[in-house]
Amino acid sequence: MARKTILLIIAVILGLAVAGGVLLWRSKRMGCNPTLAVDFAARRVKFNWYCKGFLPPPGTKESCDANNPCPEGKECYKFPDEEEPICWEGDPCEKCASKKCMTTLSYPPSVICQD
Repeated sequence: MARKTILLIIAVILGLAVAGGVLLWRSKRMGCNPTLAVDFAARRVKFNWYCKGFLPPPGTKESCDANNPCPEGKECYKFPDEEEPICWEGDPCEKCASKKCMTTLSYPPSVICQD
């Protein structure tokens, strides 16, 4: 019984290692730079995956800058209530309460809401 359990654990570990290696190899071929962060104290593993052209999970905000452009159809803006510039589709003034704003000539443009 113990021998079967040990063999099963070894098989699972080898499977995970092979699958992770394939993912890393494929991502490097596609021009991605994935990172794996293991926090032993909190017992968490975070796989950070960013590739141009890949979409983030629904509901997440895409941060952007000169090195990380927005996908086609979206523009990069710095809003006053956001910590980092984000990708925005449509009129950036829609995010303002008054629906009126000005944008700066910097990159990314800062949105200044008008009350």
